[in-house]
Amino acid sequence: MASLFDSLSTLNDIQALIDSAMRESEVLEYKTATTVFSDNDKREVAKDVSAMANSLGGVIIYGVSANPTDKTLPQAIEPIEKKNIETLDRVLNAQVRPPIHGLRRKLIPADQPQILVIDIPPSEDPPHQTLYEKRYYRRSGAECLAMEHDLVALKFGRKLGAVLDLVFQPLVAPTTFSEEPPRSNEAHLRLLISNAGRRVGRHVRLLLRFPPSQTVGIIDKKGTLENIDTLYPGQQAR
Repeated sequence: MASLFDSLSTLNDIQALIDSAMRESEVLEYKTATTVFSDNDKREVAKDVSAMANSLGGVIIYGVSANPTDKTLPQAIEPIEKKNIETLDRVLNAQVRPPIHGLRRKLIPADQPQILVIDIPPSEDPPHQTLYEKRYYRRSGAECLAMEHDLVALKFGRKLGAVLDLVFQPLVAPTTFSEEPPRSNEAHLRLLISNAGRRVGRHVRLLLRFPPSQTVGIIDKKGTLENIDTLYPGQQAR
């Protein structure tokens, strides 16, 4: 939802969300904050933000009330209590562990804030716990739900295991084209596997599938993988 966060700059932008009836979802939530946060409100802040970080990420907009007959619909701008701006920062810094990196916030308008918008990225270091209740939360639709034991275990398992990603490095880019249909000069590509996890990936199998040879020609320097083409008709696999 970074694109939504970046698109919100004025009260008119917020009003446009309300007028378009953009519903709350797994990645969007509206909150009022017209009075100084109570202890229960602070618990809700930690729960809401950590739940989005533990899921797909998202945006929370403080300063918009919900429709009383349909809680997922925004109804009106209700300016925030300015003391809550600092309180929210303190809550997230002190009551969510591990800390959530990459959080962004903006005040609308910046000089006389009525709206506080928080952009929460999907965490690369989940799960995050709220220390108020010593619990882990996740988003499900427009709700925050406590994470079941098996899901918490899965998050921790991913954290402790190898987390692999494929990195493409072009060494020689295609520049000239000839023949019919047009085919470029020979391009060279280096493939790397990076590991952001905490354990070594000892046994890694990588399968790359390319379009048919009429579109993309693959030159195998060792000449040992000719027969694998027959396993994927219409595709080239390496």
